Amino acid sequence: MTTYDKKAEELAEEHSYCEDGWYSCPKSPEGCFDDRQGDECNCGREEKVKRIATALRTTAQETFDMLMESVPEHEYEIYADDDQRNIEDRNLNRVGRNSARQVFIDRARTMGLDVSKYIEG
Repeated sequence: MTTYDKKAEELAEEHSYCEDGWYSCPKSPEGCFDDRQGDECNCGREEKVKRIATALRTTAQETFDMLMESVPEHEYEIYADDDQRNIEDRNLNRVGRNSARQVFIDRARTMGLDVSKYIEG
């Protein structure tokens, strides 16, 4: 289950329940008295969860794409401490070197977003 699916499950209301259990969704916590309904959802909640997850994923992808348009492609250096930037030989104090774009791409990849158009080759 993806992050988007989990969040969609949280956001969607529960399966429908009616005081007359004959009309409840079979997936509601109380169940349905009508055995002919089977075990599948008949209240539309599962479809709603899918729509919410798709909307969340689409919004995340669009936000990532807009962010990538504004992130510079040049590299930056990460230092252990800002005071070390004043030291003449920066190479001795460098913790790591990466591009801002790569940091965002790596994070987006862990979120299940499509990063293919931002990867060379």
